[in-house]
Amino acid sequence: MERKEHIKLHEYIYASIADALDRVTVLPPIRALGRKGSMIPSEYKNNCLAWSYIFKRDNWLETVMQLQTGSASGEPIPTLLGKDLIRICRGDTQRAHIAIMVNDWSGECLFLLQKLFFECLHEHERLTKSIIYLKDSGIYLHFDEILRGQEEILVSEPKNLIGFEKGGGPFTYLAYYNEGKLRKAGPDSIVGTSERK
Repeated sequence: MERKEHIKLHEYIYASIADALDRVTVLPPIRALGRKGSMIPSEYKNNCLAWSYIFKRDNWLETVMQLQTGSASGEPIPTLLGKDLIRICRGDTQRAHIAIMVNDWSGECLFLLQKLFFECLHEHERLTKSIIYLKDSGIYLHFDEILRGQEEILVSEPKNLIGFEKGGGPFTYLAYYNEGKLRKAGPDSIVGTSERK
C-alpha cells in the first residue's frame, strides 16, 4: 500500500512539472527567457535566446502574431531563418547572419508596424536598405522581406543565409516565434537562387 501511494505521488509530481512546462512554453520567447527558476526545456530556451538577441521588447512580435489578415497563404508569423541560427542559439553571435520574415501579404507589417519594428530592436546600425547590424550581439539581420511583404527573399549574398552540406545539398534553419524549437530545412525546401542584374 505504501509503495502504491509513492507511485501516485510521483505521477502527480511529474504531471505538475509537465503542466508547468506547458504554461512556460506558451509564453512569448522573450518573456519566457526572463522567468527566473522556470524549468524551460533547453531546446526552447535556446530558441528564446535567439529572439532576445534581436529584440529588447516583444511588442512588435506580439502585434504581428495578433494580426488577422484573412490571407489564403496564412496569417503572419515572425520567423528567423539562417544557417547561423543554430550558432546563435548556443550564444555564438559574432558575425552571424539571419533573416527575419513574417509572411505578410496584407502589407500591414510594411505600412503600420515598421516604426514599431525598429523601436523594439536592440541598439543597431542600418548598414544597407535591408541589413541591420545589431551592436551588442554582432548579428547581421536581413529584414528586406518585412519591408517588401513578399514571399521571395532577396539577398545579395545567399551564402550568408544558406549553407551547403557535402553530399546533402543546401540547408538552413528556421525558428518560428510561436514554436519552441529550431527546424532544419533541406534541399527539398530550398528551391534555388537567381541572380539579379
